[in-house]
Amino acid sequence: SSAILLVATLFKPVSLDAQKVSEPLFRDAPKIESPANPVAENVPVNSKALKSFSRNYKTSAEVKWSTSGDMIQAYYKEDGKQSRVFYNPKGKWVRTLVTYDESRLNKYIKSLVKRDYWRYDISCVIEAREGAMHCYFINIETAKDFKQLIVYEGEVFVHQEFQKQ
Repeated sequence: SSAILLVATLFKPVSLDAQKVSEPLFRDAPKIESPANPVAENVPVNSKALKSFSRNYKTSAEVKWSTSGDMIQAYYKEDGKQSRVFYNPKGKWVRTLVTYDESRLNKYIKSLVKRDYWRYDISCVIEAREGAMHCYFINIETAKDFKQLIVYEGEVFVHQEFQKQ
């Protein structure tokens, strides 16, 4: 399908180094630092980005802002989810990435994955929104292998797969 080719080209392959799960999925997304210090504080933020964030993301969590290259990022944790909202230098929303575990995954999306990969454990979910695109990157694994799936428009695709050593 041409749609999955479009989705896959937006994303950078993720390293399988099991100790390094924070590689960015989008080719121009900044690398996320460790949860203990996710982003720098006291960063000047575009007023349009602040206004857009306040209008679209109702959260009582502490929001931390950072910049990386020409991207502005808002980061916050709430209800077991880590959210990263990206804006361009003019304050226009670019994408949102929300990371969480299997327990917070939409039941329909989970059923799509488990239909073909019932022997696998879901280790991480990254829900991505960019423009009209809404997809899920889902890491699944067994004792022997690891796969990163893309769930897009009701279809499940294997983005990457690796054998464990």
